[in-house]
Amino acid sequence: GAATFSAAGVISSVSDERLKIKDGTIADPIPMIMALEPGYYFGKPEANMGDGRQLGFYAQNVRKAIGPEAAPDPEDQVNLDADGNEVSRTTRPWGYYDRSVLAVAIEALKVHEGRLAALQADFEAYKSSHP
Repeated sequence: GAATFSAAGVISSVSDERLKIKDGTIADPIPMIMALEPGYYFGKPEANMGDGRQLGFYAQNVRKAIGPEAAPDPEDQVNLDADGNEVSRTTRPWGYYDRSVLAVAIEALKVHEGRLAALQADFEAYKSSHP
């Protein structure tokens, strides 16, 4: 979908449920989250990422942890001359979809909240049976 950007720096993406066909839920998000390896990094000069230290993810790790829906294969960029003949082909850098990582993180949080509620109920039942 399209994205909009406000002067305040808010990025909003079109995500209307009416425009989507649901295809399942995240079955086991905890191993996905545990396999993610966020880290600090500096961009190489040729990457034009700025000079500052950054914190984030590496697309190849996101692909390994979550799957190709989160980090698809990089596409080849084909450069054509004026006559439409291919003059060069380069592979674009890896990328990943932030919203995929966020979706898995939220689902993992929901799983943990459910487990915590069950443990709390077990603890309360234990307390009431052992005055």
